[in-house]
Parts: sequence; structure tokens; C-alpha cells
Amino acid sequence: MDIVLLHTDDMDRTGLRRCFFKENLSVLICARLCYLRAIILFIALLLCSASVRADSKKTVSGSEIGIRIIPQNMEVRDDSVRIDLKIMANGIRIPSEQSLSLVPELHYKGKRIVLPPIVLSGSQRARFDRREETVDPDPKKIEPYHVWVGVRRGSSYNLRYRVSIPYASWMEHASLILKQVSKDCCTELLLANDVLTKDINLTPPCAQPGVQQPALATVPAVRVIREVESSAFSDMVNYLVPKDEPVKVRTSTATAYIDYPKGVSTVVPSFGNNKAELSKVDVLLQPLLKDNMARFRHIQITGYSSPDGAYYDNEALSKRRSEGFKTYLSRYYDLQQCPLLTAWVGEDWEGLRKLVNESSLPYKKSVNFIIDNYGIFEGRERYLMELDGGAPYKELLRDYFPKLRRIELMVAYEVRNVTDREASQLLYTHPELLSLEEIMSVSHFYRPGTVQFREVYEIAANLYPDDITANVNAAAAVLLVGDTKSAHEYLDRFKDDPRAYNNYGVLCFIEGNRAEAEYYFRKALKSDAPKARENLLRLEVQL
Repeated sequence: MDIVLLHTDDMDRTGLRRCFFKENLSVLICARLCYLRAIILFIALLLCSASVRADSKKTVSGSEIGIRIIPQNMEVRDDSVRIDLKIMANGIRIPSEQSLSLVPELHYKGKRIVLPPIVLSGSQRARFDRREETVDPDPKKIEPYHVWVGVRRGSSYNLRYRVSIPYASWMEHASLILKQVSKDCCTELLLANDVLTKDINLTPPCAQPGVQQPALATVPAVRVIREVESSAFSDMVNYLVPKDEPVKVRTSTATAYIDYPKGVSTVVPSFGNNKAELSKVDVLLQPLLKDNMARFRHIQITGYSSPDGAYYDNEALSKRRSEGFKTYLSRYYDLQQCPLLTAWVGEDWEGLRKLVNESSLPYKKSVNFIIDNYGIFEGRERYLMELDGGAPYKELLRDYFPKLRRIELMVAYEVRNVTDREASQLLYTHPELLSLEEIMSVSHFYRPGTVQFREVYEIAANLYPDDITANVNAAAAVLLVGDTKSAHEYLDRFKDDPRAYNNYGVLCFIEGNRAEAEYYFRKALKSDAPKARENLLRLEVQL
């Protein structure tokens, strides 16, 4: 179903227009006239609508005169409702001081979501609105999806309206409504509410082929994802192609502080604080086991003991606990094909040194001196116990030794290649499982300039902080919205690298430093000649 909104320009508004600019016209009379004017516009829309249906020859360039809105597609994808409308405006005219807002909304049994509006504005009205937004911005105002300014009769305008919102179950049979609001100098008037689609009839995610319903799901706060038009700088920046990573080899670690009953070396999940500590192992292993995401190379299990007590007793204890943790992993996880290696450290003096150096203890230098100058079998622990009358040792025994008794898990694995859909889900949960190429493939789901487009590249830069490709591309994404501060963070370290020259030139251009911009664009001619030449031409045109 589609809806046609038609405008007429048959009436003479010259007298009314003069009234708005007479110095002695009262505010009340102005408001009344604006209200009357909106009513006249609405009546004109109705009359013109009837006339077009009766006379199909009234066209502009072969198209119907008016605004035509055609729903193209509405679906649930990746837990989001995606709405696609085709909007065509032909042969219409909006008075200079007036605007018409077309506001799509989803309605269902008292629930409602307002989507970004499309605004057709006269040039004078647009100037007033920009001035008002600068002087007195409204934080609750929804930013328009697109604004047509200076709409003139005889011209044609086309727009593909695509937005995404987080899915909620009530949306499955919601109605898509189009609200039409006229705005003049003093008033806003609701002209009509038209039904574009009575029932959008969405297929819920859990009913889609190949999609399993999560056991526990939370509905996020509703946030409209606006797919904006390309930024003014989108043609200036460039993106580097990441290197291929044929085999994604990863290493992940976890540390668990396991509590043991007296005289026991096996892991008892219900004992002490073990449930919370063992959850760290779940967080590490479950994503790798799910959907055959990874192939394990090996898992290294290392048991540590604190220095108090006899050395050989500590060594035997750490060995038994390491072996006990291996038994736990074999019992609770599907790791038949994975080599489980064990190691142990009887007295973790290096761990003690690290903890002491990171503390504010006044005797840290003395502790380091004892560790450096006395061997384990040369009275090291005895000298530590005698330090300053034994007070430091008691504090270490109480507050630091327990932190040394632990199990460290190191997992080496290979991650399989993932689809773009899987990458879009892993990006916000386990980005470390993705290659740089896979992360950047997610950006294709979003329009340049959107928050989501920027997030993809910034996640890549945070995950690969020393990779020039990740940083140059993140700079390109933030420059689309004029964020020069973030662009400096990504580019300053690489501004002497030829691969960063062009985007650094764009950064200088946005900051108004034309000489510096030209310098970097000319340097970029050797590495990215077409893009650099285009940017140099822009500089010459704007001089």
C-alpha cells in the first residue's frame, strides 16, 4: 500500500506573506493567520488529491504531482526491525516561511515509537529553524532523517528511507502510521495521520529459519539507528585494506583462586568462593566451544603456592592441585581432542615481588633486597621473617600470600573463519575472535556517518592499537562526523607513514589548516594519487 500527499499552489498567498512582516501586526493576529493558513493548506491537499486521481495527465517529467510514499520492506534482522520506505516528491512547492514534516510512527495497543521525520522546508523556515536550534537546542527533539530545503515546483526529489530499531515483540503486528505536521512562524498543526501499513506482520527472530531463541533475553532500551546521508567528507577520506589472516591463532588466559577443604587437592565447585572463581573458566571456554568456534592447540594449567612452609611440601601441593584442576576440566568440558598440560610453581617468589612492587608498602626495597641476595635454600624466608621484628612478614602472610595461591589457565587455539552475520554478533561480545578483515566487514551493514559505522572501526583500533590499518580507518570514520580530537589520537603516531598522509590531510583541512592539508595531500600523491588529486582540487576550488 502506498499513500500520495499532494500540494497545490493555486491560491494567492502574497497578501498573507506581507502580513507576517508588517511591524505593527500583533502576535495574536499572526498566530490566527498561521493557523488559518495551515487549514487552507490541508484543504488544498485534499482537493488536489481528488483532482490528480481524476486527471492522470497532470505530471512532472512523467511522474504524479505530489509526495508519494511506498513501503518497500519491513523485516526483523539481527534482532532489529528494519524499515525501508521509498519517498518521491514531484512538482510541489513549499512557501518560504513554511515547512511540512512527514513523521513515520509504529503503533500497537497504546505503544508507540516515533521514527526520524522527513522535512520539506522553505528556505526562510529552514534558516529560522537552524537559528532556533543554535540558540535554544531541544535535547528531546528527534533529528530529521533528511531535510529538503527550498522545495520548488517543477523539481523532483527522491529518497530511500531506511532505519533500524531494536526488536520488541509488540512490533510484530504494529501499524505504520504517517503523521503530517505543518509548521509556520508561530504554530505547528497536525494535518493528518495516514496509515501506510495496517499490519507490518513481522516474523519474530525465534521463528526465522536457523535462529534459536536465547534462553534468557533482555530487551534493550529503544534507540533509533538513523542511517544518515553520507558525510561531506566521505569522498575525501580513504580506507586501507587489512592484511589477510589465513590462520587466526589466539592465546587467552584466566586466573582462578580456588578454595580447598583441608587435606583435599581436587576441585569442589560448591566449596567456598569456587563458584565465582570457576565462572572465569566458563567465560573463557564457552565461547570457544560454542558452534565449533575454535580448535584447541593445548591448554596449560599451572598451579602456584605461596612461600610460607617447607619448600618440598609447597611443590607437592601445587603439583597435586594442578593435576586436580586438570581432572575438573576433563570432567566438565568437552576437551577430548585438546592436550591438557600441567605445570607447578612450589613457591611463587616472583609473584610476591610483583605484588610488593605494585603496593605502597614502606619496606618494599628491603623485601626486594632479600629476594635478590638470598636463595630459597639460603635462608630467604628466615631473613624475611626477621625483617623489622617480624611485622612485615606477618602483613605479607595475611594480605599477600593468599593472592599467590592460584591456578593459571593459558589456552592456545585457532579460530575458524566466520560469516559476516556471525562477525556482527561477535563484534560486541568477543571481538578478539575476529580478524581485522572480519571486523571491518561489519561496517558494510551501516551507512557512513552513523554511530554504528564509527563503532566498528573504533573497536578495531582499540583491539589492534599498533596496527596502522586499524588506526587510519578509525580516523576516517570519525572524520566523517568532524571529530578531529579522536582523529588526532588515531593518526598522530602514524602521520609520517605514507599510508596515513591522505587522512591526515583531511584532518588538517577540517581544522582549517589549508597549508598543512595541501602539504599532506601532495605527499599522498605517491601512495594514493586519485584520492589525493581530488582533495587538492577541492582545496583549489575553495581558495
